[in-house]
Amino acid sequence: MKKHKVAVVDFRMDDECRKSLEDLGLKLINSYQNKNTYDAISGHVDISMFTNGEDIVVAPESYSYYKEMFKKVNCHNKIICGKENLSKKYPKDTLYNVCYTGKYYIGNFDNVDYEIKKLIYDKCSLDSHKKIRKGRLKEEIIKKYEDNEEIEKIVNLPNVINIKQGYSNCSICQVNENSIITYDEGIANSLEETEIDVLKIEKGHIDLFDFNYGFIGGASGTFLDSIVFFGNIKQHPDYKKIKIFIEKKGKKILELSDKKLVDYGSMFV
Repeated sequence: MKKHKVAVVDFRMDDECRKSLEDLGLKLINSYQNKNTYDAISGHVDISMFTNGEDIVVAPESYSYYKEMFKKVNCHNKIICGKENLSKKYPKDTLYNVCYTGKYYIGNFDNVDYEIKKLIYDKCSLDSHKKIRKGRLKEEIIKKYEDNEEIEKIVNLPNVINIKQGYSNCSICQVNENSIITYDEGIANSLEETEIDVLKIEKGHIDLFDFNYGFIGGASGTFLDSIVFFGNIKQHPDYKKIKIFIEKKGKKILELSDKKLVDYGSMFV
């Protein structure tokens, strides 16, 4: 059977963007419509889902939907059911909105769902215990997984960056594991003391349904060696420095349409 890449995208994504993704060989899964949140973000992929590229954590109300959809396209990534349902009131609409750059986990971990914290703790513990045979953990590490207080300490792990912005993945365009683009001054300031290279851009110039503007992270995604934009990034006033920054990191820009950028809550491949 021929293998294919699967991308989860907002169920409201326009036809031009969809066709461009399908032309890249991607098989598309529509996002879950999460009616626990407000309409503008109800279909955003990164509102109901977090992934580190291997494992996936989803909001409980979306678990059955995603399990069935992934099964239909013969995609066998591990899907984990989160602990808490989403709700409209901030920050309970950001429980699954964590940015993973490929190396760093960036989010407001005061409000992140327990299952994401557990997953991160698991991965970081495995990385720091390389002598442990794959698939087996020392008894004391397993015990720590059951201890909420231990998992809360993930903010002390070297690859975890705690920030104040709840919509972290929405606000961050991941260029590579050590490079990001954001409009958010708070995020930029929080990353000053890290090795992450940050390009700060002007806020706005991105559509978000019935809101005044959307975010650069929600208007982009990554696929192979490209940073994919949901619309025409050339219309952004900071396009030139965005282009230079991305190309300097060895990446290419891929625009899915000639229309204005739209925040669809990113996409997960």
